[in-house]
Amino acid sequence: MQTVWDDSAPDGVRHVCYCSKHTEKRSGRSPRKSSSSLQSPFKSPQNPSPRTTPSKSSSTFRAKEQEDREDLRQNRLRGMEEDFYKYADVEDLANELNITTELATTFHRFWTLKRKAREDAALLPPTAEQQERLSGRQIKPFQKATMEIERVVRLRQDLER
Repeated sequence: MQTVWDDSAPDGVRHVCYCSKHTEKRSGRSPRKSSSSLQSPFKSPQNPSPRTTPSKSSSTFRAKEQEDREDLRQNRLRGMEEDFYKYADVEDLANELNITTELATTFHRFWTLKRKAREDAALLPPTAEQQERLSGRQIKPFQKATMEIERVVRLRQDLER
């Protein structure tokens, strides 16, 4: 049995079974039926021995599944970015900053209008580390070095101004 992360499942996890005892169709077939009626995906009718090496189709299936999961995650993030203003509460903002509710409302409206005018781009662009954390991927060492060089160049340009 293999555990697969599945965002469409109610609990976010799906289990894939590879033995005939636990393999059942969603049509309601019982797993206790004879093993001759159920075939394992690792056994073919011509060759009764199980495969020992993973096939290319399983690796492409995993790659496609990974891409689908990433696409779903990106779509969910895009949806959240479009409705970003729903996640900020004006009263909480006023309490955190110790300002009046009217002033917090003004800030919130300005922030919302500015984001919408810039096509939902962040007012303060995230740093490379924040982007890495948000994407959930590791940055390759040469990319990290390139980002560090870019940061130093920007700092130098700011100092020259």
